[in-house]
Amino acid sequence: MFNRRQTFSAIVFPLVLGLTSACDFAELLPETADGAGTTGARVDVQLASVGTEDLDPEVQAVAIEVVDVLIHRSSDDTWLILNSDQIEFNLTDLPRSANFNTVPLAVGEYDSVQVTIDNGRVASDGKWRRANLPTHELTFEDAIYLDQGTRLRIEFDLEDGLVGAGAVGWTLTPQLRVTTEQVQEPGLIQ
Repeated sequence: MFNRRQTFSAIVFPLVLGLTSACDFAELLPETADGAGTTGARVDVQLASVGTEDLDPEVQAVAIEVVDVLIHRSSDDTWLILNSDQIEFNLTDLPRSANFNTVPLAVGEYDSVQVTIDNGRVASDGKWRRANLPTHELTFEDAIYLDQGTRLRIEFDLEDGLVGAGAVGWTLTPQLRVTTEQVQEPGLIQ
């Protein structure tokens, strides 16, 4: 007797297997920075906030969750994951910067950094309130050169990035700025 289910499975399964093995889906996904190049450099990644001194006096604290941090390598159009662990970051605590990761990256040119944030919150009147996040992906686009001993500083600028009031709600739209700083001699590995 003819069994359609078995015949269908016998034909479709090898076809799907052949099609998926012909496509390299891994090329579509971002690489982790651990395997990102042969000429490597150790790069310190630092989160920071600026513009907090001009916040409304009602604001006691501003916090976000940093979900992903990606950097784009222009030479081969590849996004590299610098961090994919969610990090709670209070933008108003002192010190307003924190080294959160050291990653190996290929020495060279990069052209953008993308940070995904979530769970924006503002403390005012002794209470934490959820802040509206019009966008969850913040992008900085400019030439970035990384060498051994470079610190990549990712700054969340709150100067014009927090509007509202405790009673009516807050909207959080920090601007992203990225700077680099040489913290050790190029070519030296600690």
